[in-house]
Amino acid sequence: AAWDAAAARAWACPDPRDRRGPLRALAGTAAAAGQPDWALDLLPQEADPLARARLGLGIGEALALRGAVDAAAAAWTAAADAADRGCPVDAGSTLALIELADARHAHLGPALGELTWDRALRRAAEAPLPSDLRRGSVFGELWSAAPRVPGRAAGLRRALRARPSLPVPWAWALATLELDAGLRGRAARAADALAAGDADAAAAAALLRCRLGDVPGAVAAIARAQPSGSPPMPGRGPRELTFVDALLEVGASVEALWLARATPDPAPRALALARVAAWAVGHGGADPRALALEAFDAAATGAGAQPASLEAAAAAIGALWRAGEAPLARHALEGVLARVHPLPPPLWGIAILGIGRALAPLGAAGLRGPLDRAWGERLAEMADPVGRLELLLSWLGAQAPPADVVTWLDIRPEL
Repeated sequence: AAWDAAAARAWACPDPRDRRGPLRALAGTAAAAGQPDWALDLLPQEADPLARARLGLGIGEALALRGAVDAAAAAWTAAADAADRGCPVDAGSTLALIELADARHAHLGPALGELTWDRALRRAAEAPLPSDLRRGSVFGELWSAAPRVPGRAAGLRRALRARPSLPVPWAWALATLELDAGLRGRAARAADALAAGDADAAAAAALLRCRLGDVPGAVAAIARAQPSGSPPMPGRGPRELTFVDALLEVGASVEALWLARATPDPAPRALALARVAAWAVGHGGADPRALALEAFDAAATGAGAQPASLEAAAAAIGALWRAGEAPLARHALEGVLARVHPLPPPLWGIAILGIGRALAPLGAAGLRGPLDRAWGERLAEMADPVGRLELLLSWLGAQAPPADVVTWLDIRPEL
């Protein structure tokens, strides 16, 4: 009677996402009571196939954690059938199958996990290839999940090879999978074919040639890929930064520095120079101090309070710190903080948090002082108590370890 009452309350939630948690908790209770079949009886009551697949995934995990592995396997089988046979071939059902493959791999062994992964791949034959690699499409979800488990990439390689033609991002993705599998000849042929295409294809060829160790070929492809635009493959920031990172990964620091200096926009140029400077600290070659100063000069050229400009300035400050120029790094940080001071409080807080997060990986206690003073001065200037509280909470959220918060509040008791 108690079970039926609890289940009825959970089913009273109109949204499947809202009832999934309570029903999963009930499944754990059923397993603990030695009645895992009670949990399995919940699944047919979920009418929507995708919701049933999601519910089966959660119930199976709850049962497995309580030791009811056979019942968990039954729940996952029902969930996989619902996602495979009852749902259209889309990103949602593909992601459900991928997560079911992960669960089966973890609790039932690699073989059963592979079977569910193969179901997701088999369905993907009906899906179109999107124009990029981002998640939110059938193949985007498969591409994101393939590296999680050894052996999955082979199936994705076969699925991509079966396509009569591939958009540039997916041609690059297939060549990358070939490289990971040791099939360098296929990857090299793909790079040659891409190098003969447009600027986006040349960009993909440049990255492949970097991984192949063909630095001259990569530089030639980069020269053709220089028109502005975001890279058509995973990468962060402007295209030049993606190339600089790829060159540094294979030790081509001279070519990376050439490309960084040739970047026309000051903010990306500063970021690229800072990355070369950071590489030089650990690997030698160019003078990291001189490169850090060059990066800071580029960041100062693009001075402003725009996010790209502040990111470049933070990268240059980090390069100065790594190069052993701690006093200059602190002085530079104070200048950047003065630059953003006129911003209204919400934007100011976002900017300062962004600078702090960019500098956090350095573990540089000497750079915390200017940031803490900036927070304190801004808080003292504000007359609105609600605004002061919002800023203070933002500052508290950015601190680690918490002991620093206590010390700072002892110093500023008026807050």
